Amino acid sequence: WRSVACGRVFDANVNRNTKVKNWFHEPVHGRYIRFYPLTWQGHPSMRAGVLVCERPCVGGKLDFKFGMSFMSSSLGPALEASWGEGEYLEKQVGDKTRMVYNFRPGEGLQIDQGRCLKASPAWTILIDVALTDTKGYRRLLGSQNWGDYGLYVNKYLMLIPKNSKMMCKEVIRPGKYYRYVMSRSATGDVKLYINGELCASGKPPYKNNFQLDPHNVMFLRDDSGENSGGDLVNIRLWNKELSASDVEAVCQCTRPDKGETCKNFVVYNAPYSKMHVSTYWQQHVKADWKKWYNQGRIGSPSAWCAGKNRIGEYIQLDSGKVQTISGVVTQGRRDRGQQWVTSYTVQVSSDGADWRQVGCGREFDANSDRNTKVRKYFNTPVKARYVRIYPHSWYWGPGLRA
Repeated sequence: WRSVACGRVFDANVNRNTKVKNWFHEPVHGRYIRFYPLTWQGHPSMRAGVLVCERPCVGGKLDFKFGMSFMSSSLGPALEASWGEGEYLEKQVGDKTRMVYNFRPGEGLQIDQGRCLKASPAWTILIDVALTDTKGYRRLLGSQNWGDYGLYVNKYLMLIPKNSKMMCKEVIRPGKYYRYVMSRSATGDVKLYINGELCASGKPPYKNNFQLDPHNVMFLRDDSGENSGGDLVNIRLWNKELSASDVEAVCQCTRPDKGETCKNFVVYNAPYSKMHVSTYWQQHVKADWKKWYNQGRIGSPSAWCAGKNRIGEYIQLDSGKVQTISGVVTQGRRDRGQQWVTSYTVQVSSDGADWRQVGCGREFDANSDRNTKVRKYFNTPVKARYVRIYPHSWYWGPGLRA
């Protein structure tokens, strides 16, 4: 062990949270570092890190995974918590437990990406985050030269100003993880994606078609207080426009085959012989209860009522052959109880074995009463035979007709 600067005593902190940086007069080569407190307030307690040389980024991209660090796995500049730092927590993300960066409203992040991603007219940014508040304007992405304009959530994902006319139709739900992607082509064409699905595109005539200032990119921070807290999983930046198929791959979305565009629509009401459910209420108690709790056709006197109030239950419809399917229609439970599904996801299959999510897992709004038929059209028609509807939220219990 050797003393830095011949045993120099460095001034340190005067409070609990301010980060104090001390640079050595001459950089040193080493691997291990020891700190020896000499004076303190209360008790010798500290949090510490090391200033190392920034290495050039690899592959024209930055990838921040928040594994207890603001550094990129592809090297290059680090993120800065210029407005206060959150904390790292283990949380359930999908079917895995992983580390996330938990931040409070206003504790955004920023980066000077110019040392890695030069001033390229084309770029793509991904933000994987769950916001605690999605009502009212909540900023996701900004740049010094954009001013108050940028990418926001206000129930829906959108570009501000509204005259940009770029807003996605999917409702953004608080506490749910979404992969938001914004890209810009070299000619100024802008695209928005949610979980890999293209949901808005255009050429907004603002801020040079939303060209980034490479030396000041801000995440989850708005100077006017239009912020939300949340849990951040990943931020990625590329110095090029990713194709739609590349975005799908990055977001781990496998889309169904694309169907034809229809001029007119009819409702196919599958017979019970063509319907299958994961479970239905009291199915192991009385066989004749099937007539009350497994009647999931549109217009039936009852409904399909899942065996348990849990996500993962489904009702399956067989359309008879592989064909274009443009959407689904649902009702609540007609008889006895006040029961209906308020949101669901959809999966489709051509063979009953290979299932793919519609809209990259989009959660569709559904019913608000027992009898109104609510139609939901897919952004892109799909080609399939079988359709599964998975309730995600409900009133009283997951019961529906479809």
